[in-house]
Amino acid sequence: MRQTILDLGKRKARERGGILVIAIIVILAMLILAIPFLFKLSASNRSTERAARALSALNLAEAGAEKVIWDINQGITSTYDPTADIERINWSLDGTNGTINSIRTADAQIRGDVAFTLTPDPDPVGFAPVTRLLNSTGMVPFISDRTVDRTVGITLEKYFGSIWDYGFLVRNRFYMHNGIEVDSVDSGDPEPLDEQEPGSSGDFLLTENYSAGAFEVVAGGTGNTIFTGNVIAVQSEETPSSPDITDVIDIKALPDEKKIAVDTSFFLPPVDVFTLHPKSTWPDPSADISKWFSSSFTDGTATPAIGDINAGYNKSSYTVSGSQTFTSDNNGVYTDFDISDNSALNISGDVILYVTGLADGVPAHFNMGTDSKINILDGGSLTLVLGKTSFYADSKFTINAPDGNIGTPTNCTILGTEAFAPSAPIDKPVSVKTAKSYSADPDSIPVGSFAFEQGTGSDWGIISAAIYTPRAQVFDLHGQNNIEVYGAWIAGSMFFKVQMAFHYDEALGDRTDNPGGPPKWKILNWQEKVGN
Repeated sequence: MRQTILDLGKRKARERGGILVIAIIVILAMLILAIPFLFKLSASNRSTERAARALSALNLAEAGAEKVIWDINQGITSTYDPTADIERINWSLDGTNGTINSIRTADAQIRGDVAFTLTPDPDPVGFAPVTRLLNSTGMVPFISDRTVDRTVGITLEKYFGSIWDYGFLVRNRFYMHNGIEVDSVDSGDPEPLDEQEPGSSGDFLLTENYSAGAFEVVAGGTGNTIFTGNVIAVQSEETPSSPDITDVIDIKALPDEKKIAVDTSFFLPPVDVFTLHPKSTWPDPSADISKWFSSSFTDGTATPAIGDINAGYNKSSYTVSGSQTFTSDNNGVYTDFDISDNSALNISGDVILYVTGLADGVPAHFNMGTDSKINILDGGSLTLVLGKTSFYADSKFTINAPDGNIGTPTNCTILGTEAFAPSAPIDKPVSVKTAKSYSADPDSIPVGSFAFEQGTGSDWGIISAAIYTPRAQVFDLHGQNNIEVYGAWIAGSMFFKVQMAFHYDEALGDRTDNPGGPPKWKILNWQEKVGN
C-alpha cells in the first residue's frame, strides 16, 4: 500500500516536470516567434528617434545659418561681445568657415553643434549685387560617436543700407582745436530740434586713414569736448604695424572706451545725378534729371559740357538779391550761384539745383553772403548738387533754419559729385593758416571746398541738411568757426579751430535713397540639401 502511494507521488512529480518542460518549450517558441517583431520594433524606434534627431539637426542648421547672417551683417556700432556668448561663432582666420559648439535648449541641455562654410565675397571692393553661398550643417548626437546631420544651403546677395545711418564721417582727416559737440536729435519728435535732450546716436566715423593723429581734437576738457556717441575708425586690414586706436583718435577728453576700431569694408559710392530721386517719389516731372541732358550724356557721375545740357535747363549764373522764391521752374544747371548779403532764397515745392563748372569751362562757385539764408518753405524740399565748384558762406548764414527755427534736415539734401574734390587738399596742422589766404577773395577757394567765414558770439551759422560730399574738404577761414549742423555730413576731411556742434538727426536713417556703408547680405534662396 505504501509503495503504491510512493509510486503515485513520483508519477505526479514527473507530470509536473513534464508540464514545466512543455511550458518552457512553448515560451521559447513564442520568444523565437517574437524576436523578429522585437527587432522590427527596435528598428522602428531607432527610425523614429533618428527622424526626431534629423528634425533637430535641420533646426540647428537653420538657426546656425541665421546666426551667421546676423553676424556678418552686424553694424559697425554694434555692442555685441562674442566672448560673453557661450554659443558664439568660432570663425576661421580667413572667415570662410566656422562652428557653433554645444548649442543648448532653453533648459540648458546640449542639443548639438553647427558647422558652416561661407564662400568669400567675389568682389570685395565692388558695389554690385554679387552672391556667395552659405552651407550650414546641424549635427545632433545619435548612437555612440555618430551624429545625425542635416544641411541647408543659402544663396546670399550683397546689398547696402542707407548711408544716412552714419551721421558724421570723414574719409581722411579731422582736426579741431577745441569746442566740439557731437550728439543726436530726432526730427520725428514734435519737439523743436534745438530744444531736445541730446541723444547718444551721434557717432563720428573715420574710414580711410588709420594712422596716428588722423582724428584729432588738440585741447579742451570734458566741458567743451562732448561726444555722446563714439568715434569709430574703420581699419580695412589689421597689420602688426598699425597704431593703437588711442593714437589714431587723439582726443584726450574722450574716454578710451568711446574710441573704437572696426575691421570692415566701407563704401562711399559716387553721386549719380540720374538716380538722385526715383520719379515715383516726386510729384513733379521736372525732377526727372535725365530730361535735362542730351541723349549722348549718359554718365550721371561725369561733369557735363555745355552741349550736353538741353534748352531750358542751362541756367548759367544767378544772383539772389533781396528775398526770392524758387520753384521747380528754376530746376537746372547753374555755372555760378550767389546769395547776396542779407538776402534769402526761399524754396517752394521740390527744387533741384546743380551748380557746376562745365567740363569745357572754368570752375563755378556757390557763395552765401553775410546774414544770407536758404529757407525751405512748408511742403518744400531742396536738393543742391555741387560739381566742379566751391562753396563759401560768410558769417551768420543759415540753411534750412527760417527765422531761427531749425527745419527738418531730410528736406534739404546737399550732394557732391566726383568733381567736387580738391586737386591739392590742405592738411593739418597748417589748415587754418592755409585757409586764411582764401578769405580776401572767396572766388579763390579751391574746387571741392566748403569754406566758412568767421562767426563770433551769437553769430553762429546754421545748417540743417543731409550732406553727402565724400571727396570735399571743409574748413573755416579765420579760426572762429561757430557753426551748428543738424542732420548728417559725410566729407573727405574737416579742419576747424573752435566751436562746432554736430547734431545727427536719427530720422535720416529711414531714408533709402543713398545706399552705402559696410556691405550687407540678404537671402536669395534657402533649401535643405539632400544626401545627408
